[in-house]
Amino acid sequence: MLLKNVKVMWTKIGSNPDSNYNEDGYEWTIDCLLSDEQVAELSSKGIQSKDDPEGRPFVRLKRPTTYAKSGDPMPAPKVVDKYGEPHNPDNIGNESVCNVQGRIREWEYKKKSGVAFDLVAVQVIELNEYNAGDAVEFDYVPKQEVELTATDDENIPF
Repeated sequence: MLLKNVKVMWTKIGSNPDSNYNEDGYEWTIDCLLSDEQVAELSSKGIQSKDDPEGRPFVRLKRPTTYAKSGDPMPAPKVVDKYGEPHNPDNIGNESVCNVQGRIREWEYKKKSGVAFDLVAVQVIELNEYNAGDAVEFDYVPKQEVELTATDDENIPF
């Protein structure tokens, strides 16, 4: 299934995968903001959306970094630009517009079952570049460190 022209948030598909649900491994993730039509289409296939803090519906697609049974590394999701050329997944910032390809699959585990939406590939249409070097640096005033000595016992201010 292809989600066309969606704004993406909290993209972790490059060198920064997120810890998985059980926190025993890692997974690549991408959150896609959805239109009402996309929410309805996904809901009809068993995929439920959530609302972000601003009340916008979104869905999270995931892909584990390792195969469950063997533990071998799984290939990363394919990431390309609008021309089909390889794109750096680490610089996709919040509100970039992308086409996101996912695969819907049914699952069963420990007498539970459900539907998952697995991440396959991402095509960046409009890049809102994320740059980790844009972090804010704080100004501070250096102060002299104070050392207490045994003779200061009588003049303690508290």
